[in-house]
Formats: sequence, structure tokens, C-alpha cells
Amino acid sequence: MRFLIKEIKDKQEAKLSVKDRKLLQLLIQNSRRSISDLADNLKISKPAIVQKINSLKEKGVLLDPVLYYNLKIEERPFYFLQISTELGKNTEKVSHDLISIEGVTVVLWCNGSYNLILGIFHQDVHEIIEDIENIVPI
Repeated sequence: MRFLIKEIKDKQEAKLSVKDRKLLQLLIQNSRRSISDLADNLKISKPAIVQKINSLKEKGVLLDPVLYYNLKIEERPFYFLQISTELGKNTEKVSHDLISIEGVTVVLWCNGSYNLILGIFHQDVHEIIEDIENIVPI
């Protein structure tokens, strides 16, 4: 199981219990932990873990990984850019803005310090970095 974790800047935005915080901490350490492992660590039942995960998704704290693409195989070089962004961005809008840039063919949001990965077909990737920076600071 993999999740993206959204940063909550306003404490009033999402009320998190001690168990919710511990669950998030465990998922940050390893987002592929099994439900059984999470239940054992938190000392609660498996159905309670599933309920907490669903609750965190409803609150917008946990997000499912999302991939946007507009892939056309071309004769130009292909690059991957890894970008570190602020957590909690409006990923859907940012993704649509990025994919509209000519040459950007893949937009992938994931966990890790570089949480945005772009796939680019372009002769000179430096030419479109300015367009990317207008949408997402690099």
C-alpha cells in the first residue's frame, strides 16, 4: 500500500488523534507496511486501521498516488526531472498546468524528498525549465 501524505498547515483543518499521528508516522517511515504490521504497532485491530486510513483519506491527509501522462514516443531525448515541492499543493491543477507545457509528457506525484517527477521529451530541457518554474518553484 502506498500513500502520499499531505501537510496540514492549519491545525483547525484536521483533528488528528494520537493513534492517527502514530499511523502517519509509521506510513512516512515505510508507506508499504501491511495492515497487520500497522495494527500490531498501534495495538488496535485491522478493521480499525482500515477505518483510520479511510478517515485520513476523507480528511485529505492521505492521498493516493497519481500519475498524469501525455506520452508520445518521439525522436527527441527523454529526461526525468525530480522536483521537491511543498506538501499539500493542489496536485490536480498543477499537474494539468504542467502537462500542458509542450515537451512535458509525464507528471508523477510520489513520496520522498523529491515528490514530483516529470518526464520530458525535448532537445534542450533547459528551455522549458522556465515554464515549469512559473508553475512549480524549483
